[in-house]
Amino acid sequence: MLVDSHCHLDFDVFNDDREDAIARALEAGVGTLVTICTHLSKFDAVRAIAAAHERVWCSVGIHPHQVAEEGVAPAARLVELAGDPLVVGIGETGLDYYYDHSPRDDQRANFRAHIAAARLTGLPVIVHLADGTEFDLVREGETGIRLARGRPEDFRAAIIELAADAERAAGYGAAGQRLVETELNMNAMVDRIVDVSYRALERRRHGRSAMPSS
Repeated sequence: MLVDSHCHLDFDVFNDDREDAIARALEAGVGTLVTICTHLSKFDAVRAIAAAHERVWCSVGIHPHQVAEEGVAPAARLVELAGDPLVVGIGETGLDYYYDHSPRDDQRANFRAHIAAARLTGLPVIVHLADGTEFDLVREGETGIRLARGRPEDFRAAIIELAADAERAAGYGAAGQRLVETELNMNAMVDRIVDVSYRALERRRHGRSAMPSS
């Protein structure tokens, strides 16, 4: 079964054809979609889309771009909202020092709060990777997770959005080289994301009807 592990169905661009877009994805063979939350203040709208569609699930979190307007996400609030059976991940979170739309200290505090929530809930953390700055936290030992390869140490799974290109990633040393290798091996990356997403959904299916068969 194909899984779209990262879409933003609540975005305004889908206002005119959201239902058609979901229908087209299902007709094309996508069995499950995860619509990703970027504003905690808009979580209800994100959740409503998942609630209205049997094969759509959602996450809860604040994107690093939105920290300036939303504030740092309280870990306790993330954990509370993640108790909803439609929620299958924490995020989208991370750091973005490339565009710098939010103060860096606030981005880091927000990232840590999401990591704490993921630890407490056992859900995947969905990481926005724009310029490799997440690896600064990894090297400092602040997260207890490995973002580039392998199983996370404190999480059951990690879903990574690869927004950095290979040339830029190559400047991040060994961690960046692992990103390059991952990007070049697209089949392996897709297999891993599908596996991560499917296992995450399976863990939460008690709150919904059974997953569609592959």
